[in-house]
Amino acid sequence: MDSRSIVAIMFSISRRGRSPRQSGSYRRSWPIINFVLLPAMLATALSAGCAPISNQGRFHLQEAMRYYRQGLFQEAEQAATRVIQRDAGSPGVAEAYYLRGCSRAQLNRPAEAEADLAGAVQRSKRRELSARAHAYLGSLAAERGQYEQACEHLSRAVDELPARPPLDEVLYRYGLSLQRTGQWPSARQVLARILLKFRGRPAEEPARRLISW
Repeated sequence: MDSRSIVAIMFSISRRGRSPRQSGSYRRSWPIINFVLLPAMLATALSAGCAPISNQGRFHLQEAMRYYRQGLFQEAEQAATRVIQRDAGSPGVAEAYYLRGCSRAQLNRPAEAEADLAGAVQRSKRRELSARAHAYLGSLAAERGQYEQACEHLSRAVDELPARPPLDEVLYRYGLSLQRTGQWPSARQVLARILLKFRGRPAEEPARRLISW
């Protein structure tokens, strides 16, 4: 089994609890990081006052998060766009760019998603938001087979994300991308962090297999 197949199996199981034979497409398996944790992360930012936007913009951002949680990605994209249009000059608009980028990735529009995620990085004042955007950008780059670019983004994510899931999944993608660029010693070091810190997680066994190659 090649490494792309391992990635697809791991993330489809993590997302749906289904067997590899039942899983969806490889493309849909990649954005699991943001699909699981994005709403909670943005909600925390809003409640903590980290996203200074207008009251109307805050309403639309919360609306976008609600749509995203429901899997209504087109509606989430539209709501996030309203925030961007209304609060274009606000630092808090980075949250809307991030959410719209995640929504567009789910709608299978990776070029637009990457532009939005890059916009989130450019505007973000929060290290965790920047790290999550880099993690998603790295995932999209790896999906295209651009592993050097994936390494650049993922390297900026792994040391800034909290030491809890989905860091294990980001580490796995980073290790895989390092292997694909011939950086085997570095890949083993990254994958070893999964075996040490994330036992029992879906990333553990695929990481163990990659290390043994």
